[in-house]
Amino acid sequence: MAALHAQPDSGSTFSFYLYIEKVHVAEETRPTEVSGNCYFAHGNILEAKTFDPFTHVYQFDVGFPPPLLAQEAVQFNKSQAKCLVSFQPPKVIMDTHGFDVRFLEKVSTSMHGSSERHSCFLYLREDFLSTSAKPKCDPLFAEAQRLSSDKPALVADAKQRLDASHAVKTSRVRSKTTRYSA
Repeated sequence: MAALHAQPDSGSTFSFYLYIEKVHVAEETRPTEVSGNCYFAHGNILEAKTFDPFTHVYQFDVGFPPPLLAQEAVQFNKSQAKCLVSFQPPKVIMDTHGFDVRFLEKVSTSMHGSSERHSCFLYLREDFLSTSAKPKCDPLFAEAQRLSSDKPALVADAKQRLDASHAVKTSRVRSKTTRYSA
């Protein structure tokens, strides 16, 4: 199971999971929303030029072939992503493939439902500069970004309907309470 998960900062709009095997997602390649602004899609990460607009990239890259890791290094280095989570050690990430990152920490992990254990490595972009400019979204992630950008109006409408529903329920509870307390 090879997967790439990219997530924006907490103030950003969506999280994107890209699977290269169809067994984990629907047959179509369009992003499928699973919860909130979390999208799953089947696709080929080599179609992306960068990882923009994402700031955090997680890849379960156990078994990724070297050419794929080399291409991902190019994509990562061209993007504004600042954090990389990988299952490849620093020698492979930085020395072999040239990711422009510095090693932060190693964390031991275990797979849910099995006893399989792996070491996970956390990296921070070496030349990261905080910028207020939003990066342009790579076309591979654009539909999920568009879907998530439509959300504020939908969320505001849902909140308004929920507040109205709550007000009606509260008035009913009060009238019942008044009636039964007399």
